[in-house]
Amino acid sequence: MEGLSGVEQGLKQSHKHQAIFLVLNGLTAAWIIGSLGDFLVGPAFAIAGIQAICAFRFTRRGSIIGIRAGQVGYLVSSVILGLMGFIWVMNGIMLDAILVFILGGLGIVRIQRLENPEYKEWYSGGAAALAHLRYTTENEVLASCPSCGSLLGIVLEKLEPTDRCPHCNNALVPSADLESE
Repeated sequence: MEGLSGVEQGLKQSHKHQAIFLVLNGLTAAWIIGSLGDFLVGPAFAIAGIQAICAFRFTRRGSIIGIRAGQVGYLVSSVILGLMGFIWVMNGIMLDAILVFILGGLGIVRIQRLENPEYKEWYSGGAAALAHLRYTTENEVLASCPSCGSLLGIVLEKLEPTDRCPHCNNALVPSADLESE
């Protein structure tokens, strides 16, 4: 189970980077739109507001809605950056176009990364949900041995009163020891 804490730390770090990148991607898109002319300052603020709402909801873990909000934020900014890249290519501003294409493309890659099953489980249920996903099979639940506390995958339908812990060899059903005495 030591590997689980490392995976959880990695997912926390990934989430932090995702949230920072979401904000930066949105601010860049809003800044580019706002810099095109005074008449686009309002839409730029609207885009920045949408990005802020999406980023705020994304940082609040707990449900799939947060992941979807992050994906919407990335999608909005990536589309804007892609459109700006096309406009700049048509006007011959190649270096800027390449840079916004790269930034927009990275946003699309991050949308796909948010669909990782481990990330989604951790995002919505924390370490317990991640442990359940990683260490159990179908119809199996995580339980701890009543004697030594070892974490075990148990299929409840197959649990017998005589089953013993593979670590300490004590009964998994505490009443089984009392009945045998």
